[in-house]
Amino acid sequence: MLLNGAAYCLAAKGFLPYQTAKNLTLGYWIDRESYSPKVAMYVVNYRTGFRERGAVFTVFPSREKEHLHFDIQNNADFVISKNSKKTVLHKSAPRGVNGRKNT
Repeated sequence: MLLNGAAYCLAAKGFLPYQTAKNLTLGYWIDRESYSPKVAMYVVNYRTGFRERGAVFTVFPSREKEHLHFDIQNNADFVISKNSKKTVLHKSAPRGVNGRKNT
């Protein structure tokens, strides 16, 4: 449910190519330690089927009453190094977004 909500908000803000893409390959990771007591969610939009390039977004989900909120803080494009599958190269520095989308 969190990934679907975050993806919807990213698409509504224009960060995901939901109108031009036939399929989206998304992944996520929940980080409960780096921003404690907040929970960070890293949403990854893989742009190729081999998952060697894409964009990553830092999203802070929260709940107010019955509504989920997704605070989109930054994003960056990345490429997995051809020399080492464990090395991630950022194509550009992370860009601050500071957008908040309510769903």
